[in-house]
Amino acid sequence: MSVPEKIKVLVFKWRKGTLTPEERKELDAWYVAALPEEIDFADDITEDDYRQQLLGRIHNSIGAGSAQTVRMIPAWLRVAAVLLVFCGVSLLIYRYLDVKKNDMPLQSIHTQNLTVKRIVLPDSSIVWLKGNSNLSFPDKFDKLTRQVELHGEALFEVSHHEHWPFKIRSGNFVTTVLGTSFNINTGIKDDDYNISVLTGRVQVVQKKADKQDGVFYINANQVFQAAAGKVETVPAVEKQAQRVLLTKGTTYDMDFEKIPFETIMHQFSAKFDMEFEGYTGEYKACSITADLTGLPMEKALKILCLSINATYKIHGNKIKLTGGGCF
Repeated sequence: MSVPEKIKVLVFKWRKGTLTPEERKELDAWYVAALPEEIDFADDITEDDYRQQLLGRIHNSIGAGSAQTVRMIPAWLRVAAVLLVFCGVSLLIYRYLDVKKNDMPLQSIHTQNLTVKRIVLPDSSIVWLKGNSNLSFPDKFDKLTRQVELHGEALFEVSHHEHWPFKIRSGNFVTTVLGTSFNINTGIKDDDYNISVLTGRVQVVQKKADKQDGVFYINANQVFQAAAGKVETVPAVEKQAQRVLLTKGTTYDMDFEKIPFETIMHQFSAKFDMEFEGYTGEYKACSITADLTGLPMEKALKILCLSINATYKIHGNKIKLTGGGCF
């Protein structure tokens, strides 16, 4: 197959960078045109191979030598390249705007020795911040993740959101959960990190500068001590004692067995900062057996109301119960 002289000229201009848009279209059209039917390919030669040989002939015919290779760029590939650049720039802009969006003032709460402070986060998760500790968090979590920073010790009750992970940064450690309860204790050294999981499951990633990051998964009734570098199960005989120790000074534990409803109401109010409105003793005869530990406020309230066959309405921080009762 001979190469038209005009095509040779266009290829030469393409190499020199002087090709006009119209000439570019003409050259592309010639290159991608169907090959003549009379061409017979050897068994090991494909149409693409033939086109490459054809380009080699053009290259040689315009005196470029054999040391270089001419590569034509199809129109679709040029479009893809433009889209790739556009997507890359868009991603940079998105990340910039996302950083600016999250660049908001953080609340920072500190506790003194021998004190425990209850903190309700923007997603209704509860943190029991223990003595000589500091917790930082934004006024509002973004749509991708809920992230806080802890220095010291705290008991977390994280509200469950399947597609909204909760992350806790503590020095070289990042703890990720979806909805669970656990206690974290950190110190000033790299390996000063201990976590005890009461319910659910968490992931801990330990950042290491000199080797691959460590990843650990801790389930309920398990503990992880960074200094030891392993996850261990709490012996059955020690579970209750550990639970009492970790929840001391909090109203975390809401496991009730034949407890008067009014007593539960008081503990419920203290934990969730809610007030039962208009109650005049209708449920004084009720005794409840239920484990509401680690449950979000409204789910715990639904279970309570089911146990006494009552309904509820919430207005701000006030709860109004109606109907039901015990006889």
